[in-house]
Amino acid sequence: RSRPSGPSNVVFQQSVRALDQAFLHWWASLSGKRKGPKVRSPRFKKRRGAQAIRFMSHVFRTGERSLTLSKIGRVPI
Repeated sequence: RSRPSGPSNVVFQQSVRALDQAFLHWWASLSGKRKGPKVRSPRFKKRRGAQAIRFMSHVFRTGERSLTLSKIGRVPI
């Protein structure tokens, strides 16, 4: 299987959406519109730290003891 051409656009869209939500929650907390304790400002996370990825429901399939991911292929579980 050839290497993927690059990350899916969904990865970038989810990152921007998460950053947007973080700033919205932070600004709402500063202005008093958000209930609960004050929220800290969003922080830059280094690439060396723990990595996570979210897949939409239509880009992966489950099989018997394996998971098939788009652009990655079959991954044994």
